Amino acid sequence: MSRNKLESIRYVDLSQNKCLQYLVDREESQYLGHPDSILLDDGTILVFYPKGHGKGPIVMKKSVDGGKTWGERLPTPESWANSQETPTIYQVVKPDGTKRLELISGVPWDEGGFRTAYSEDK
Repeated sequence: MSRNKLESIRYVDLSQNKCLQYLVDREESQYLGHPDSILLDDGTILVFYPKGHGKGPIVMKKSVDGGKTWGERLPTPESWANSQETPTIYQVVKPDGTKRLELISGVPWDEGGFRTAYSEDK
């Protein structure tokens, strides 16, 4: 990609704007990081992150006010308990128009190389 094209990409740096930064979760003596999130059509934000540095049980939380406040941790499938990589969430639209959320987490020692979970819940 040429330098001119890179310069035309818009971005917003919020790193110094503390009034726009919100705490999603905290746990004493536990690293919580490497989040991935998705903004749903109704404005809900879902966030997923490992309880550990890049691996560990995957945590899921939800915000209904643009990320200003976050609910409690939500229940997750048992298979998410031993994640070996950070999760990535996608919204997939199937040919019939059905929207599906699909979460992928790597499993380096597994022959397939990753695990996936999906939901068509609203």
